Amino acid sequence: SSTEIHQLATQQIYDFCRSLNLLFVWIYLYSHWYTGAQWVKWARSARDAIPAGKTTMLVEAHWRVLKRVHLHHHNRPRTDYLVFIMISRQCIRLIMSFNQKVADRRVVPSWEHEFRAEWRKLN
Repeated sequence: SSTEIHQLATQQIYDFCRSLNLLFVWIYLYSHWYTGAQWVKWARSARDAIPAGKTTMLVEAHWRVLKRVHLHHHNRPRTDYLVFIMISRQCIRLIMSFNQKVADRRVVPSWEHEFRAEWRKLN
């Protein structure tokens, strides 16, 4: 359940900080990220149902681009060639897309307005 996931994640970060003697890191993380009110804002598991479909769709879309754009002449590419293509071609496309959409803010995602409204309601 979402409560169990929250408790487990909080316990794990607490144990990690304690093992490395990071008291102030734990205080910051708990007060800004792991309290119940903050957890709801950013954690996928805070909802009753985890949207696994969205996660799967993202991965499938990534592989579809790789196959159709970069590997359309290769039926079963070797692993080293596949990694080379991912690093040299696909990552460059993703970085350029990221810079256009996020860093330069040329394109605002369609979901951002709804997300901001929801965020304001939670505050």
